Amino acid sequence: MAVFRVERNKGYTVMSNHHLRNKELSLKAKGLLSQMLSLPEDWDYTLAGLSFINREKIDAIREAIKELERAGYIVRSRERDEKGRLRGTDYVIFEQPQTPPVSDLPILENPTLDNPTLEKPMLENPTLENPTQLNKDISRTDLSKKEKSNTDISNTHSIPMEKKGIISDRCELNRQIKADNALLRELKAAVKKLAQEVLHSLPELAKSMEFLRQKLLIFCYQLNHIRTGKSVIGKSVDAWNINLNRYSEVVDQIKETKRERTDLLAEKKELPFWNIPRKNELTARIAELTELLEELQSEKAILLDNMDCTDGKDVSKVRKKVALMEANLKELDEQEQKYSAELETALAEYAELKTQGEQFDPVELHDTRQELRPEMEQTAVQRVKEKYGDKYSHRTMDDSKRDVSRHLDEYAESQEIRQIQREREYQQRRQNKAKQERKKQDDWER
Repeated sequence: MAVFRVERNKGYTVMSNHHLRNKELSLKAKGLLSQMLSLPEDWDYTLAGLSFINREKIDAIREAIKELERAGYIVRSRERDEKGRLRGTDYVIFEQPQTPPVSDLPILENPTLDNPTLEKPMLENPTLENPTQLNKDISRTDLSKKEKSNTDISNTHSIPMEKKGIISDRCELNRQIKADNALLRELKAAVKKLAQEVLHSLPELAKSMEFLRQKLLIFCYQLNHIRTGKSVIGKSVDAWNINLNRYSEVVDQIKETKRERTDLLAEKKELPFWNIPRKNELTARIAELTELLEELQSEKAILLDNMDCTDGKDVSKVRKKVALMEANLKELDEQEQKYSAELETALAEYAELKTQGEQFDPVELHDTRQELRPEMEQTAVQRVKEKYGDKYSHRTMDDSKRDVSRHLDEYAESQEIRQIQREREYQQRRQNKAKQERKKQDDWER
């Protein structure tokens, strides 16, 4: 059996064993991280410098750094100059991987409208890889507040809306709107017929008021359903636009940087050999532009990946998709306005029925309506379930019930009924007491 002996000399480095025992890391990544941890904390070095003290070339060093970054041992943050242009990149190295932040893109319980959400939501200031410069700042305990705010772009994620059950076909949205309009016409006809009826008895009035309340419940559900879809699509459009706008900025900045670099190279080539100060100045600026160009190309690649694109043609498809989503939002706005107007009309009809109810006993009318309400509400729920199928949301229905109660001011009405009942009970007790006193008086006189 082979025996490996370790002869310890001078120049030790104390570090965590975490990365050495991490089976997910390659030997190359483990070795590079160990070497980084052994260097002085204030040492400012480059990828070329790391390549110089190792056998590997710069590309191999860069791949190892990417692996460590994906594993959480390295966290990057970007620097910008006073004009907002991209400059250097700070790499913070950790002995143990940092827990990546989780994307908080809102996911609704039962979204039902089309258009996919952002596959990989883009952060406001995405971190980028700097291919040439590493500013090492080792933290062996916890992140500072500034470091904790930096988010690695590789950690952004979300799920396409199609996988969440959201309708992704434009035609499906049109079919849904058509079905909504058919139900709306049916409800309008029922409300109009109800308004034309002359109600002569209390049971007829109670049934008519609860029937109209049932229609209001359906109206409110459809309005909440439309607003939920608008919220989902609106947030998705905003997220897509963040990527698209930044992509356009990066493309323009790449063109500008390339143009300036080309001009400087031409000037340097035509420069006399004796003008050394100007040549040194041009060399430094060209190196700076080369580094900036590599960073911009890296950011462009990240943006394309976030949008599931491979080139500019795919970006054009994304723009068309976003335009389609915005058109859907416009249609949903029109639907919302239509249902809001019908809701107001139905509320006005309900107010007329309530005025007719003033000729009847309020407590008796209230009790009769309460007996009919459970069945009426169940009918409304059943109709909505039949229409929306597995897209039906109990939460949306509960919200709709609260909206109806708020529109009809049912809490104040119930308080008023309780007050009437208390007054009647008080009057009844007084009458009973007066009868008992008269009876006692009559018995005494006898």
